[in-house]
Formats: sequence, structure tokens, C-alpha cells
Amino acid sequence: MNVKPPKINYLTMYGQQYLHSQILWFGEQVREQPREQVVRLVNAIREDSCNLSEILRRLGLKGRRNLYVNYIVPAIEGGYILRSYPDKPNHPQQRYYLSEKGLKLVK
Repeated sequence: MNVKPPKINYLTMYGQQYLHSQILWFGEQVREQPREQVVRLVNAIREDSCNLSEILRRLGLKGRRNLYVNYIVPAIEGGYILRSYPDKPNHPQQRYYLSEKGLKLVK
């Protein structure tokens, strides 16, 4: 069986590259598995809408950059969370809430 390696999507931010999702191969079938950080973020937001400060507090994190790069961006790209102002990621009143896909992931 000739299996090709998966294409890996990278997000370039702050001059570094970050892997935004894990891809599991099962023969010819590809399935995307949400990262542990995305699962933690989804469970922190739940049915609420939160700004970055609230999410930092709920997750017990201190760095906004770490939160954005390792949690928010992969969750948005995976379709688990949505922005209240999708066209303006730096809007001062930006809030994040779960999509239908994210609601299915809540434990």
C-alpha cells in the first residue's frame, strides 16, 4: 500500500511557525484530531462568550500571545470557536464563542 505523508498546515505568527492541528492517518482515510489546547479552550468557554482576559483567567494562563497562538488561532481554524467581530480580529470588544462544532466537543 502506497500511503503519502499528510500535508501539514502551518501558521506563521511572530516570526515562528506553529503546527495548528494534528492529523491522524488511517490507511487512505484522514481524520483531523483537535489539539489538547483547543479542547481546553472549548471547555473553558462553554456556552458563554468571553474576551481574552476572561479566557486567560479560566485557563489559568498569563501570556496573551501564548493564548492567541496556541489556543485561539487553532480553534478558529478548526471551526470550534467564532469571533463576535470576524473581520476585525483586534477589535477592543472582541469576544469568542463556540460554534456548533465546538459545542459538540464540550465535555
